[in-house]
Amino acid sequence: CAPMPYLIGVHTSLSEKVRSRGLEEVVILNVDTNTLETPFDDFKRIPSDVMSGLKVCLKRHAVSPGCGVSRAFLKAQALLFGGYRDALQSTKEGDIHFSEELFLDHKPQNLKRFLQSAIHLQLFKQF
Repeated sequence: CAPMPYLIGVHTSLSEKVRSRGLEEVVILNVDTNTLETPFDDFKRIPSDVMSGLKVCLKRHAVSPGCGVSRAFLKAQALLFGGYRDALQSTKEGDIHFSEELFLDHKPQNLKRFLQSAIHLQLFKQF
């Protein structure tokens, strides 16, 4: 598996061949049927207002060409992780440190529970 997510398009005629391979941690978005298959329960963790906004954006851009899908996910990430710069602090040695506490303090209550687990992701640890 890759250390970061990738979005890869596969034509419907090749979907069975792709599925026959080992896909332990793969999320499949079928844009023809507008369905999503995932082995994870991540959707339950994402705040409902962010999730509903993402669904609206995805439905709007599902039939349009271009980068609408990636923009929808980018917007959701901005809602979740935006403002991280406010949590950056300089040390006496001049190093920059990410303050998890400061980051969480500036977030609305509906996002805090999700973010308390998200701040332990590689995204925040390897800056």
